[in-house]
Amino acid sequence: MEHEKIGAFISLLRKEKGLTQKELAAQLNVTDKAVSKWERGLCYPDISLLSPLSEALGVSVAELLSGARNTCVSPDAETVAASAMGYAKRAAGEKRRSLQRFAAAGFTALLFLGGIVCAICNIAIDRGLTWAWYPICSIVLAWCLCYPVLRCGRKGIARALFALSALILPYLYTLQRLCGCPVLPIGAPMALLGLAFLWGLFAVWRRGGKQPYRAAGWSFVLAAILDLAANLVLSRLLETAPFKLWDLLEAAVLLAAAAGCLYFDRIRH
Repeated sequence: MEHEKIGAFISLLRKEKGLTQKELAAQLNVTDKAVSKWERGLCYPDISLLSPLSEALGVSVAELLSGARNTCVSPDAETVAASAMGYAKRAAGEKRRSLQRFAAAGFTALLFLGGIVCAICNIAIDRGLTWAWYPICSIVLAWCLCYPVLRCGRKGIARALFALSALILPYLYTLQRLCGCPVLPIGAPMALLGLAFLWGLFAVWRRGGKQPYRAAGWSFVLAAILDLAANLVLSRLLETAPFKLWDLLEAAVLLAAAAGCLYFDRIRH
């Protein structure tokens, strides 16, 4: 990995200079722990420290960024700038991944603590687990949906949708068993409609994310279809009138918004 190569190179140069981590850190006004992290490849030095760090170690910035000595290093400014930009991009990516790991771990800890608190309160009040199963099941579902997104960012959206597709019906079935109410007859069709809508949104934005107005337009179309389909399904399940004036007006507004977005996308291109 690039950061490990740079870290090993920093360690080698520091030892050649006869410097301890604390002495090098003092020259750069950072902590020795920061230097230790660089050398172990856990993180990159801040881009503002590249010049003083290279001077302290007796190499050029380009050599430092490449993680190796090079007697043929070009002094061309564009070469150094390109190396610095690549380094900054890698450092930003590493910082983003660290934040994602921290957010995912913190979210997991909070949900786990919430489940434990619910269980303890339930046992203390009712001498057993009764109502606590409701929040515990919901916590498990929330973790399965949110953790991939927090941990992997945009790449985790597909994983979250797969988890929702696999777990939503078992979740509704579990709620039905716990409460003894007919949750599935209405919940299952609505959940399947919602899943179709979410997967449609995912496909639209994945394919047309670089054209946001077009993607937004088709998203409004999908929302209008979902609105009409949900009303039709509910009317059949509950034996009521399929569409009211408000439902048709709502769908018309969504389709008008879709037309506006698609028209604006067309005149832009």
